[in-house]
Amino acid sequence: MKSTTMRGTIRFTGFIQGHKIQTLIDGGSSDNFIQPRVTKFLHLPIYHTPRLQVLVGNGEQLECEGEIQNILIQIQGHSLYISAYVLPIATAELVLGSQWLTTLDTHLVNYKECFLTFYINGELITLNGETLNLPSLAHLLTSHRLYSGIICHSNSNT
Repeated sequence: MKSTTMRGTIRFTGFIQGHKIQTLIDGGSSDNFIQPRVTKFLHLPIYHTPRLQVLVGNGEQLECEGEIQNILIQIQGHSLYISAYVLPIATAELVLGSQWLTTLDTHLVNYKECFLTFYINGELITLNGETLNLPSLAHLLTSHRLYSGIICHSNSNT
């Protein structure tokens, strides 16, 4: 779960109590998870749950610290209430998995175009995912020019 780009995920910026929360919708995740540091910072009450271990993408098993219930999260002007297990995840501060997606009844997810469309209380809602600004590969010629410029500049100073 430490990769910056994962198939079957859509990234959003959400807000809990007015604080920005990096949110990931992950259809491959069985449950909803929230970072322990977020729960501490926002003073969210943690309800103790039976011992729950979660197998994450790198094969490691992490143990949940409890559950946060009925969290109000704002995403793109829409209010959503969710519950989430407290787990030290690496990909986002909040992961919404199939536990939340199944509450939506019929919904449309397009991972290629990064959007999720669903109905809540008779209102059609579309959440548009954010794209990551990942570094791109430089062309060989650009790299050569950069390297040559550094060599020429350092040689002219000697």
